[in-house]
Parts: sequence; structure tokens; C-alpha cells
Amino acid sequence: MLLGNINSKSSVKKVIDNVISIIEDCNISVGEKIPSEKQLTDKLEVSRSTIREALSALVTLGILKSRPGKGYYVIKSYQVSLYTNELVAELMKDDSFFDLMEARKIVESSIFSLAVKRADENDIKRIEETLNILKKAVEEGSENINDLSTDIHFAISRASNNKILVGLLKQLSPMIVEKVEQMDISPDEDYKLHKKLVDGIKSGKSEKAESVIIEHLEYMEEKFIDNLKNSEK
Repeated sequence: MLLGNINSKSSVKKVIDNVISIIEDCNISVGEKIPSEKQLTDKLEVSRSTIREALSALVTLGILKSRPGKGYYVIKSYQVSLYTNELVAELMKDDSFFDLMEARKIVESSIFSLAVKRADENDIKRIEETLNILKKAVEEGSENINDLSTDIHFAISRASNNKILVGLLKQLSPMIVEKVEQMDISPDEDYKLHKKLVDGIKSGKSEKAESVIIEHLEYMEEKFIDNLKNSEK
């Protein structure tokens, strides 16, 4: 198969299509590694950043899995009926999505790492109070669940005692809420997700705290993609 030159930032979707073609043409099976970022960069004649963005999209779509230091592996066979070109196009149309997820991981993992080390009894109490308010709202069937969930993130961020990180999270917050509102998450599920975050902070272990926020954000990515799939049916 002849893979043409791909030169612009807007060609991420073309890279996605070509990577999928490579997987198919080379008979790369589930569990096997795809060519490295450098090999793809050389083969497709694009920038490394474009390759990374395309691979990130394929990870989010559930086709590839990234193994730090080892590369990308196929975890699901590409099926046209499930992952259509329209789905990829819709995903890439919202080019802020990947930037937002990347920024959240950077900002919130740092926040959680600091919060678990610096939170005192009063901080923990305030965080628990925001969780209890969310729980009550869920039980009463309130409509402001997203706002109350966001309050938990802010309570944790303030426990980091880093005003810059708190400010960054506030800047991201409007976009975060907009994306969350597009996801099919029940109030009960929302409470359980945020209780895990609070438990991570209360554990007093940095590694666990960072792990739960990354797991949380990756789950949100999956829900976003699920909604795109359902909108295609």
C-alpha cells in the first residue's frame, strides 16, 4: 500500500487511518506491538507530535494500549462496523478533547500528589464535607450533580496549597463541565467515582492518590468515546 506524504497538523485523521491500515496489512494481531513512533514518523513522513496525537486517539478509541518504554500494542481488532470513519472524524473534530485530557492529567496528578502530602485535618474535613453534600444531592435527586462533583476537585486542589495549580484547574473547569455533561454517567456512579478520589487522598499515599485520578480521567475518556459511538447508531 502506498502511503502518501502527510504534512499538516490537520492530518491526524489520515495518520489514524494509515496506522489502522498498517495493522491490517501487516496482520498485526491483538497483543502484538505496532511499529515504533520513529518508524511511523519515517514511514508516513510526518512530525513526531502528529504521530503521538494519532496514537493517543487510537488508545482512547480502545484499539491500542500504550506500555511506557515499550511502545504501543494492539488490544482490539479494528472493525469498520464499530469504529467507523465518521466516529474518528467526529472525535478529531473536537480537537480540544485530547488537549483537555492531557492538561487535566498533568494538572490534577500534580494536585493529588501534593494534596495527599500537605492536607491537614481541616483539609480532609472540607473534602469529606463536599463528598457528603454530593451524596445527599444524589439521594435527593438534585440536578446540580456536576457542579457538586467539581466542588470536590476544587476542595482537593486547595489542599495542595499551590495557588497556581488551583488557578489552572479553575481555568480548565468550564471545559471539563462541558465535556462531562456530554457523558452518560448516572448520579450514583458519579458519587462512587468521586468517593474513590476522596479515599485516595485520605489514604495518605502519593502513589495511590495519583493512580486514582489517572484512572478517573481515563474512565472519563472512555465514557466520552462511548457516547460518540452511541450517537452513531
